[in-house]
Amino acid sequence: MENPQEYTMKHRLAYYECDQSSHPSLSMLVAMGVLASERHADVLNCGRQAGLKYNGAWIILSYEGQLSQRQPVFGDEVVLGTSLVGVNRFFAQREFWLADATGFRFATMTGQLGFVDLSRRRIQAIPDELVVPFHAPKLKRLTRPRNQDPLSADVADGQSHYQVRYFDIDGNRHVNNVRYFDWMLDSMGADFLNAHQLRRFNISYKNEVRYPSRVTSRYQMTTDERGTVKSINQIFSHDQLSADAEFAWQKRTDK
Repeated sequence: MENPQEYTMKHRLAYYECDQSSHPSLSMLVAMGVLASERHADVLNCGRQAGLKYNGAWIILSYEGQLSQRQPVFGDEVVLGTSLVGVNRFFAQREFWLADATGFRFATMTGQLGFVDLSRRRIQAIPDELVVPFHAPKLKRLTRPRNQDPLSADVADGQSHYQVRYFDIDGNRHVNNVRYFDWMLDSMGADFLNAHQLRRFNISYKNEVRYPSRVTSRYQMTTDERGTVKSINQIFSHDQLSADAEFAWQKRTDK
């Protein structure tokens, strides 16, 4: 590889990666970014199997991202890209993007990752074997995930309850991180989602949700003077805040 820090791959959007608008859902956008990062690591021989030698695996601690107004539809061929932005002893930052053949980016996301001991469920130092092949620079400063006060039921604009299913658990033996997006956005209802398009988001994962828990998804919305709708969305499990997010929306014009 000419630049081991960066990796791209072609991908044709499948119908199951898209929602009713025919555009990729947020959970699938994130999942496609993770797929590219896994391929990236495999090409450099420092993927999942290399991590298991240390009884560990990568976990996502937070994401932030921006989506363009123009989005692809299922059947389109797109380019998935990722870059390992930097690392320090315990954390790494990755950039992910979804683009067309000309380089126009439909979505750009940044994720903060940690390397967790699968037995103790604790963050551990990242083995050099897993990051040196990328030639990524050392991180001097990390962006701290946002902290929002927990939403109580009496101040939330709405809430829904979801049962954690067996198939929500991934190979790292925890709820896959994209499920939180589905719970958060689904709770806002079809009328809102059909009328609005997501433009920006950030999410931080606070505490693990375990099978077979029941989770509560709450949200609160505000609208600024320009008509931008912002929502605070949170997931609770056993009355403990598990994930905290903020989304910015605009009226949908692609109907």
